[in-house]
Amino acid sequence: LVVFQFTMSCILIICASFVYLQNRYMQKYDYGFNRDRLITVDVGKTIASQPQTFLDELRKNTDIENIAFASNPMVGMQNGWGRSYNGEQIFFNYLPVSWNYPEFMDIKLIEGRFFNEEDDSKIGGTIIFNETAAKKYNIKVGDFFSCHSSEKAEIVGIVKDFNFSSLQNSIEPYALYNFGSKGWFIPSLAHIRLSPGADFKQISEYLTFVIQKLDPTIEPEKISITPFDENIESLYTKEINLTKIISLFSLVAILISLMGVFGIVVFENQHRKKEIALRKIHGSTAILILGMFNRKFITILAISAVIAVPAAYFAVTQWLSGFEYRTPMFWWVFVAGILVVAFITLLTVTLQTYRNANENPVRALKTE
Repeated sequence: LVVFQFTMSCILIICASFVYLQNRYMQKYDYGFNRDRLITVDVGKTIASQPQTFLDELRKNTDIENIAFASNPMVGMQNGWGRSYNGEQIFFNYLPVSWNYPEFMDIKLIEGRFFNEEDDSKIGGTIIFNETAAKKYNIKVGDFFSCHSSEKAEIVGIVKDFNFSSLQNSIEPYALYNFGSKGWFIPSLAHIRLSPGADFKQISEYLTFVIQKLDPTIEPEKISITPFDENIESLYTKEINLTKIISLFSLVAILISLMGVFGIVVFENQHRKKEIALRKIHGSTAILILGMFNRKFITILAISAVIAVPAAYFAVTQWLSGFEYRTPMFWWVFVAGILVVAFITLLTVTLQTYRNANENPVRALKTE
């Protein structure tokens, strides 16, 4: 029973550690664009149709560096398109953006150019593909193809791949699209880069004031200002909840194990008082007696570790296989999981045995 309890404790601690490491890895991962000090707020069509006015208002606040627009966050919800190109049907996700968006997000250009202000006046719009789309469909800068308008959109650039969805998925064909002068709609999600040290609460209050000033029809409670990283965190709600659940089960398993160890130690201490006294009379020290009791549980833990490590490795490997990008299988996590159980066990055994190990042996022999 104790072997089973130790084994489950080790497995759960190791699994919880890797789930935590994977969550941390996903949130800290370099997605291929700059998301530092970035917040988002949907300003509505009225303000989005006059971006320069909005930008002029924001520039009055020194805590705001720059602004760009998109239809939705780059990571998360996506729009899909199927279009004909060079006689072939191609499929890709796309994000409608303002002309300055690629440079604002610090996306790396491989070939061609970024959008410019003149692209806003083109009826057919302009488009920039990622390198995965360029390789898969043999897309060339300078080509044209049909998008939203009767006039074809020009392919003006190819950019380095960036992650636009959960790290469970591989990178797929993707495009940043400037609708031009005849777009279906105006991207209204403002992406705002803050200055280092800017206070989020103060900026939120200022943005609410500016938005209401430019469009009084927008009610304050409907203005949602959020850090960009919250969009990334929302992709991993399931994994975050899994970490909490496994951590809770790990704690319960350790407590149950400790109860088992505690019961055995109390039982042995009561029935081995005479043995302990005789050992002390014959020269055993308290440290040797503590070592005698701890040795038994170290042996049990060693057997548990032999079972737990392969089982945990298999479970973690199977779970991580669902992610295209994943944290390495660190060997120290397995060691740390076993050491945590060992430390708690040895502490429990030592504390429970310490009094008997230091008791006067003559007294014990009289009562036993």
